[in-house]
Amino acid sequence: MYSAIPNGMMAAYLSLAYDLYTLRHHMALQEEVVRRLKISDQFQGARHELFVAATCIRAGFNIK
Repeated sequence: MYSAIPNGMMAAYLSLAYDLYTLRHHMALQEEVVRRLKISDQFQGARHELFVAATCIRAGFNIK
């Protein structure tokens, strides 16, 4: 068994992973957003879009 002390970087990584999982599980993940995540000057905007979309899906809304 492993343990670790949580920090901000780990929380950010897990939050990103969970948002990506949520969108992919609901077939709402767009390849354009994933492409923008890989570009450093567009990461913040794409990350915010992922957060908003995943939060809405978890709240029970449908994304089109």
